[in-house]
Amino acid sequence: MSKVHLLFPTPLYQSHIDVNQKWLECVKTLDYVRTSHDNGWITSDLNIWKNKDLSDLYNSIKIKVEDFGYEKLGVANHVEFDIVRGWSIKHNPNDWSHRHYHTNSIFSGIYYLSVYSNSGNIVFEKSEHYQNCFVSTYQPDLQFHNHINNRIATIKPVNGTLLLFPSQLLHRVEKNMSKN
Repeated sequence: MSKVHLLFPTPLYQSHIDVNQKWLECVKTLDYVRTSHDNGWITSDLNIWKNKDLSDLYNSIKIKVEDFGYEKLGVANHVEFDIVRGWSIKHNPNDWSHRHYHTNSIFSGIYYLSVYSNSGNIVFEKSEHYQNCFVSTYQPDLQFHNHINNRIATIKPVNGTLLLFPSQLLHRVEKNMSKN
């Protein structure tokens, strides 16, 4: 009998928090500037958690962060988790997000307040520097794709989707093809 062990996998936590209309209305009123890549809009305030109208959202996300850390990753209970920054991104039609990772952070997260059909999936990519069974200089033709040999993973978010992942995980958002 043969067996494949999955050694050192990269965790991607997916959960759901029902959207509160108050949060959506609050985020819509924030000040936004065009991103440096001219592919979307970002809040000028990079710590929107100071807004009292988002305190319930912050607390709901904090509970999920603790579930991910303590229950899924096995982090000892004496270790404290803190959400130190938060901002909002909005993508108008034809906006998108380039391939990137987050610096000066251990874990990152995305919470979707308002998603439309064709508004852009999130795509996670295997870095050129991540070496598992196939290095970036050797990519054989494959008969099938699975969680071992895939180089990308695509998630179609819905309102309320929460994703938490190691900050070094490359990700991008496809072009918003909706009219919203």
